[in-house]
Amino acid sequence: MGSWISIEDFEDFGYADKENKLRVNLERKTSFCNIIQYKSPREIYKLANSFYVGKYHTHNPNKKVDMQDAAYFYKQAYDKLLKYVQTLDIQYESDY
Repeated sequence: MGSWISIEDFEDFGYADKENKLRVNLERKTSFCNIIQYKSPREIYKLANSFYVGKYHTHNPNKKVDMQDAAYFYKQAYDKLLKYVQTLDIQYESDY
């Protein structure tokens, strides 16, 4: 007799489910990164609000509340808006 753990024991402990959930979450994060690449800051902000409040969004159909995702998308919206503002060519009336 030894202290070997079989594959069945591994599955009984639920480790396989955790690995599967982590893989699904990673795939979801990757797809979100691809989605927001072509979205405007306003659209990203609406997506962040849907995760913050738990409202329906096309990318949040289960009305999931997730503060980590909300914070991530708020930051992405802010960064994208900041890039737009920095590239604006502002002319003042005194320049004429």
